[in-house]
Amino acid sequence: MAQLLYEFAGYTLLQQNLLNKLTLSGGFRLDYNSVAGFEPVPSVGFAYNPTKFTLIKGSISKGFRYPTLRELYMWAPANDSLNAERMVNYEAGISQRFLKDKLIAEVTIFHSVGDNLIKTQMQGGIPRYVNTGNFSNWGMEFSGILDLLENLNFEFNYSYIHMQMPVLATPKHQVFLAGSYTWKRFKFNLSFQSINDLFLEIEPDIDLESYNLLNSRILFHLSKHIEIYFKTENMLNEYYEINKDYSMPGFLGFLGFNFHF
Repeated sequence: MAQLLYEFAGYTLLQQNLLNKLTLSGGFRLDYNSVAGFEPVPSVGFAYNPTKFTLIKGSISKGFRYPTLRELYMWAPANDSLNAERMVNYEAGISQRFLKDKLIAEVTIFHSVGDNLIKTQMQGGIPRYVNTGNFSNWGMEFSGILDLLENLNFEFNYSYIHMQMPVLATPKHQVFLAGSYTWKRFKFNLSFQSINDLFLEIEPDIDLESYNLLNSRILFHLSKHIEIYFKTENMLNEYYEINKDYSMPGFLGFLGFNFHF
């Protein structure tokens, strides 16, 4: 017998500014899933400007994920008794502007706790999706934007995640660098991403993946409404996987158009 799966939700968001320095926010979402029932999702946060160059912010929010149709009903690992994954995320950070706003730097720390993470485990020699126990992960992120000239800017991002319980397709370390240069009707972009210790597999053995990606993009404004672009991906032609046993493409090139009306 076919199983009909559907969901809908409603949410509200409130925000209040106090003395032009402090902003308080709160939200509530109520989600309904035809299999799992109702799921309340609250969140609160604040942003404080002690000076016009400094921003301090923090938030507490709940997250969840319902099991998918594949996890519930399709193929050998399926388990129709799965519960939704749930998580509470705590986050705090500070952002600072330097050199007359030419440099913006931000540091963020976060802590995530949750339960019912869905994983594949072997039961009687057969793989099966199951809800696991609690987990507690924490991490940090540093990012920056540098505008050296009106037509030249750079971006930087580094993140680290310490996982008590590894999460599939999640890296421990991630670095991202990008630069953009505008000249007349042209815009040139070059970006580099380094992924280290991404979890490809957790059960029965841990399998980690690391790789580096170099991408580029050239954009030409042909007219007010038309842009022509050429971009390349994986210029280093790296062999890598994000999902176990499914290799990602090697060097790729694209030529396309953007139309604006």
